Amino acid sequence: MYSESVGSHYFIKVSGGSLPGVMAQVRQIFREHNPDYPFEYTFLDDVFNSEYRTEVVIGKLSLSFTIIAIFISCLGLLGLATFTAERRTKELGIRKVMGASVGNLVIMLCSEFTNLIILSLFIGLPISWWLVRQYFSGYMFHTEINWSVYIITSASILLIAILSVGYQAIKAAISNPVKSLKTE
Repeated sequence: MYSESVGSHYFIKVSGGSLPGVMAQVRQIFREHNPDYPFEYTFLDDVFNSEYRTEVVIGKLSLSFTIIAIFISCLGLLGLATFTAERRTKELGIRKVMGASVGNLVIMLCSEFTNLIILSLFIGLPISWWLVRQYFSGYMFHTEINWSVYIITSASILLIAILSVGYQAIKAAISNPVKSLKTE
């Protein structure tokens, strides 16, 4: 139903029928009531897609930079674990001579790193949760981030850290203590 007081934009829901036929009927009705203006139309899904196009680009860029940051962090963690194991070679040799098992030495080296990672997760996860909520609050329709995403992320970070630090710790713990103590 046409009304001059409604405005210049009309939303029409089409259910059933062929779209070109419906558009021809709407064009005809529009020209009957408003012949001075051209009939222009857009589909609402096209409008939404153009509105969120920048969000898709930002999402892809964020994913790319996140992968690069994780890779650089893993390299840094591996380098730090290598440095720590090398620096503490004599200490590990003395502990091994005094009766410490390889498992105890690995746990000792890994626990230092995992404690720092757990502390950083306790600080970073609430900040991340708050920032995501603030970002999503700008949209009329948005989803809530489930805590399982944060749990899976935290477990992945801990697993990567334990694997990289554990490898260096095992390598240092199984080395011959005589070689490390010989230079003293």
